[in-house]
Amino acid sequence: VHCENRVPPLVKQLFEGGYRELCEELDTRFKPDRPSSVILSRIFQPDPRYTAILFEPRVPPACERMQFNCALGGRWHRFTLTPGTVQILVQGPTQGESQTLGDHVEGLREPPKFLIPSHETGERGSEKNMAVEVCTLPWHEVQVQHSLTELGRPDGSAGGFYSVMRRTRFTRAEILRRMLKELGPEEEESHYNDDVLTAPLRGALASLKSAPRPPNWRKGDSKDLHMLQADSSTRVRVVLEYEKGELERDILFLDGVFDRVEGQIVGGKDLIEPEALTVEEAKRRCYMIPGCKGFCFEHPSDYHPSSGEPKTADGRPRTLMIHFKDAFEVEGNNWTSYRYTDGETALLHLLGQQHEERFRSAPPLGMPAGLSR
Repeated sequence: VHCENRVPPLVKQLFEGGYRELCEELDTRFKPDRPSSVILSRIFQPDPRYTAILFEPRVPPACERMQFNCALGGRWHRFTLTPGTVQILVQGPTQGESQTLGDHVEGLREPPKFLIPSHETGERGSEKNMAVEVCTLPWHEVQVQHSLTELGRPDGSAGGFYSVMRRTRFTRAEILRRMLKELGPEEEESHYNDDVLTAPLRGALASLKSAPRPPNWRKGDSKDLHMLQADSSTRVRVVLEYEKGELERDILFLDGVFDRVEGQIVGGKDLIEPEALTVEEAKRRCYMIPGCKGFCFEHPSDYHPSSGEPKTADGRPRTLMIHFKDAFEVEGNNWTSYRYTDGETALLHLLGQQHEERFRSAPPLGMPAGLSR
């Protein structure tokens, strides 16, 4: 019997609308290769005589990550947006006729500077909208935080702080489901700490850390004191110590800790065949391999450890032959190793440190601060 898969009408309309928005030419006044509205709605160049471009880092509520390329000033720029950060990477010169943002920036050929809006406190506590100016360089990545400014509704339906925390609840629930439930054959590749689940938690933590500070806040004041907008006329001071601390502990438990050590891992055996990966890819691979204690790689001929992680000539992360080991004993030169501490061990160590700082440094009950027995 032949059964034809039927797509619900609403799903079909959503996909067709997304295709028209991103791929089809809606206005015949522009050239067919003009950027889509995803780019046009976020990059503004009001006057082609100046190279300062206003970049609006808006991310739809349902998106955890948005990435697109655009040619500006004869070079390709890659934009990556998450709820907590903006990343701009200049990738190199365009080939042939450069794609532009429309007729109003046809003459733009010099490297642009980007103005990223931020909500900051002006003099004498008066609040005003300001912008951070960012000038990027070829293969140089710039990360600029933008603020979570609204408190939102307690049910999470209006965005803001409550919406961020509500989304983390669903993510944590899925993590627990994968940890505690025996996964079926179709889910065996869905590990509880894969990047699909940890990325939303990192984005939420970045959003909380970027929330604006109260008037007269200075460096050295409480790092957890922030100010959020409750409505059009009310702003409230909030202490986000608990929320930020819980996210940091969750992320530590999921990711673990990697410590860099110079030398080759000589003890133990290879858990799998060596793989060609970047260092960041190797870290994600490491905690997915049962029993992995770390990994190592031999230095390329043109690499020196003091230069940081190996990169290509144009600044991109370099692919290396990575060896994953079940023990960690390091010797020799011309190799770099990364020791992996699993999340449970790292979290217990952190909780022990926090306990020492909180209780051992406090005076005994009934004894004034500053005195000891």
